[in-house]
Amino acid sequence: MVMERKTVFLLTAIVLLSTLFLGAAFYGLINIVEYNNRGTIARIKLTGSIVPGSPGMFSVETVDPENFQRLVESAQNENVDAFLFDINSQGGSVVASKDVARTVESIEVPVACLMRDVAVSGAYWVSTECDYIVADSLTMTGSIGVMSSYLEFTGLMDEYGIEYVNLSSGEYKLAGSPFKELTDEERKIIEDQLETVHNEFKQQVAENRNLSMEDVEELATGETFLGIDAKEKGLVDETGDRRDVINYLEEETNKTLEVNNFVRREGFNILSLLATKIGEGIGETLSIDFGRDMSQEKYTFR
Repeated sequence: MVMERKTVFLLTAIVLLSTLFLGAAFYGLINIVEYNNRGTIARIKLTGSIVPGSPGMFSVETVDPENFQRLVESAQNENVDAFLFDINSQGGSVVASKDVARTVESIEVPVACLMRDVAVSGAYWVSTECDYIVADSLTMTGSIGVMSSYLEFTGLMDEYGIEYVNLSSGEYKLAGSPFKELTDEERKIIEDQLETVHNEFKQQVAENRNLSMEDVEELATGETFLGIDAKEKGLVDETGDRRDVINYLEEETNKTLEVNNFVRREGFNILSLLATKIGEGIGETLSIDFGRDMSQEKYTFR
């Protein structure tokens, strides 16, 4: 009888220990699965005009293509699982916008864009390189157009009797100078350049958004659209907020994702500040630009 009790006790102990061991192993396995099922989103802001060069200490925030690329590479070095680009930009210069778009296109993990108040022109081009675009219903986006502008002082000079004397070689060297009117030939050259840039812009929108060129032609008037209208026209995928972007990226990666902000920190350098301010003169007279003068919009929020 005593031997039987010892045997039963021993078997019971073995069963309990086995259960505890299996439970611990199962719990550990669950933790491993949960750990492997966690990942990271790299959140990078695109705020302000898209232009080359870093802003000075007192300048407005801008998006510099080189700095942007460094941020993306920094995130890639940490093996993030997805990217979220937080966009609030009125566009910028043509080549700078194209450079930023190329960087977004090169990313191999899932990429989503979240549009804030404004994502137009060059900023919209950038967003089309994302796998998924979420805009607020009241976001202003689109503005698929190109502009070129310059100041002309000829009337003012005539009024004050100022004569502009210039010696230059090349028939069109002074095209766009603020001190002379454009000739018909010069205007035609600039308009042709604008049309070439506009055509590439439209082509990229058509390819990246899976739209026909006919549909894009109807939208490429430079008009801005509210997010709710942009969704209907196929310019964005969804109207929503940050949570909707994260949901999309979690579905694409099949992971629970944590958002990490990647921000480039600029150090203060008084010499670079002076150089920036000294360089801001009247040298730039003519440029082709993706930007949009938002002061001309009919609706503003204050």
